[in-house]
Amino acid sequence: MQEPVYITRDEIMAALDVKPTAYMYAEVDRACRAGSRAVEGLLHRFLYPLTATKYFDWPVSQTRYAVAQRVDFDEWALISATAVVSGGLTIAPASYTLEPSQYGPPYEHLDLLRTSSAAFSGGPQRGVAITGLWGWTNDETTVGTLVGSITAVDTLATVTAPASVGAILRIGQERVHVVGSRWIDSAQTASALTNLNNSVSITVSNGALFTENEFILIDSERMQVVEIAGNVLTVRRAVMGTVLAAHSGGVAIYWRHQLQIERGALGTTAAIASNGAAVYRWAVPSLAAELAQAYAEDFFLQRNAGYARTVGSGEGERQASGRGVTLVEQRAKRAMGRGLRLRSV
Repeated sequence: MQEPVYITRDEIMAALDVKPTAYMYAEVDRACRAGSRAVEGLLHRFLYPLTATKYFDWPVSQTRYAVAQRVDFDEWALISATAVVSGGLTIAPASYTLEPSQYGPPYEHLDLLRTSSAAFSGGPQRGVAITGLWGWTNDETTVGTLVGSITAVDTLATVTAPASVGAILRIGQERVHVVGSRWIDSAQTASALTNLNNSVSITVSNGALFTENEFILIDSERMQVVEIAGNVLTVRRAVMGTVLAAHSGGVAIYWRHQLQIERGALGTTAAIASNGAAVYRWAVPSLAAELAQAYAEDFFLQRNAGYARTVGSGEGERQASGRGVTLVEQRAKRAMGRGLRLRSV
């Protein structure tokens, strides 16, 4: 199964924009995975949405005090619960609260209401089973819609807008991982371009089909669409290690709207989806995305420098310290980090 990531391949490649990255997908993807795991290690929690049943021991104090009625979720926060079971008995939603209720979700623990007759039973090990959607947030953005239907076993899907490798998408009730993408003909053609950096305007027949920040391919040159005004695209030329070149008018524009996907991800089930079905992308919490990008860029650059990257020269040369990464770490930890919890038996 694909490891969930908090930063995608295209986001790293666009940020680095160094020539070798166009031919180093595997290394960039590895840096994205490493950066994401480093985020989880720092924050002591998982952030991506996961539909699952998780098991918890009774609160330790349950063996001593009849009033102990709290279950902490530890590294998993809860977005929503569909079932709470203890000792084979379902505990009704009216008998518990998810806390902190004043600003959740995400929720950090479950409290049984002392005014109810509900109690933990069975156990105490793995005595509480909670089924629901786990993670920090379930915020989503709209990607577009499916072009053509897909069966429950198809691993290629064409969409009206691109999604980078690493993105977590939802189609209906199914989540999928984007594990690859393919260039396909957009059925749009470009106006002529010179081999000059200031030649950045492309006129197409329907600018509404394109998305800001997506990558396109004209001949062998990759470009990034940075602005759309009517049917005129403003692009950044020769990105991802490609070479600036002149292009004749009427040349086909290719885009990466065909995605290779891993089906039934994060606890969901692969299902049929119809032509025109809405496609959503999970929105990574901004601080987590920023920190994952900082880690991934640092991993990638250090590895390609033999872990000997330095700044300065001569007497002032020193090892790159990554102080900028430290600032992002501090901000992310203050906003999202889980504190250490001590338990005794």
